[in-house]
This record gives sequence, C-alpha cells and structure tokens, in this order.
Amino acid sequence: MRKALMMVVPMLCLLFSGLPAQSLKVQDGTALRLSLSENLSSATNEVDNPVHFEVMEDVKVAGIVLIPKGSTAVGHVVEAEPRRRMGRAGKLNFTVDHVKSPDGGNLRL
Repeated sequence: MRKALMMVVPMLCLLFSGLPAQSLKVQDGTALRLSLSENLSSATNEVDNPVHFEVMEDVKVAGIVLIPKGSTAVGHVVEAEPRRRMGRAGKLNFTVDHVKSPDGGNLRL
C-alpha cells in the first residue's frame, strides 16, 4: 500500500546546468511529497534496512524543476521494535537520507 508522506526539505544547494554561474536553492521548509514504494512493518524491518520512496510532485525554484515527479528517494529504518504481549504496539521510525537528482547524483536532505 502506498502512503503519501510530507517531508520538509532542508536547504539544498543545487547547480542547474542550464544556468552556468547561478546556484539555485530549495529553501528550508519546502514541502516534498513522498510515497512509500514498499510496505514497512515493525515485525519484519530491522534498523538500517533501506526504505524507498517516490517523489509525488515536482519541486520547482524560479519556475525550474529541480526535483522532478517520479524521482526516487532513499532512507533507512532508525528504530524497529515488534509488537509486544498484551496488545502493546510496536514502533517503527525511519528517516529520509537523499533524493536522486536528474543528473544521477544524490541530494542530501
């Protein structure tokens, strides 16, 4: 099942090949809509397992798409605790590490 997530993008400094000496920045607080590409479960996932996402909307700066819809993002599980006895819920926390840029590089978040 795909779930849409809203992530906040920290400052990214990106060079756009069409603008030779200009650096474009995605400002702090810019929303980045992501969708999980796989099911996650505290019963099966372990710490440091990779988590894959898909970007759901273009991220534009000055009318230029810096992160296109359909790009992949990668993160990892930081906490996984299976459910316990007596109906106590488990825990599963993850973080998003980077988004693949159109030129094949990684944009750290």
